[in-house]
Amino acid sequence: MRNAAQPQTPDPVIDAPQRRRRIIRSAIRLTAASACLIVFILFLGDVRRQERALTQCRWHVTTLTSRLGPGHALPMNLEPLESPQRDTGMLRLEWLDRDQVRALRDLNTRRIVAQTAPVLQVVGRDGRGVVVFSDGQFAVTWMTLYEFDEAIALQESSRSQPIDE
Repeated sequence: MRNAAQPQTPDPVIDAPQRRRRIIRSAIRLTAASACLIVFILFLGDVRRQERALTQCRWHVTTLTSRLGPGHALPMNLEPLESPQRDTGMLRLEWLDRDQVRALRDLNTRRIVAQTAPVLQVVGRDGRGVVVFSDGQFAVTWMTLYEFDEAIALQESSRSQPIDE
């Protein structure tokens, strides 16, 4: 019999499995928390890359709005503009040339007039910053690569059809 005054010493054989389970639970929690943090950091990087592309497109849209012709017609000159951010490694924008603009100018549909190079995402879907012209106004939007390919195919097919006058 043990004396009540004596402190009980833990039995190492009985406490070992409990200790092992506690360590395993702690390791699993640490791994799960680390994985969540890594996914969040990767997602934040995706959001920043996407926002950078859209910010660049917005700057060009603001400048191009001053080029709108009478009746808010699509301008014939969509040459790339010199931007104050060019030195900071802006994404390259691809613009329609004059012949493409001339073919699309009279169509009453939404037209893609410029797009960034594909922006690769780690967590989300890859896409592009896109400048569209619709109803006499420029707008900036984000399109996944699939959405962009569909929109360009639709634009190319409508451009190749003769315009009824």
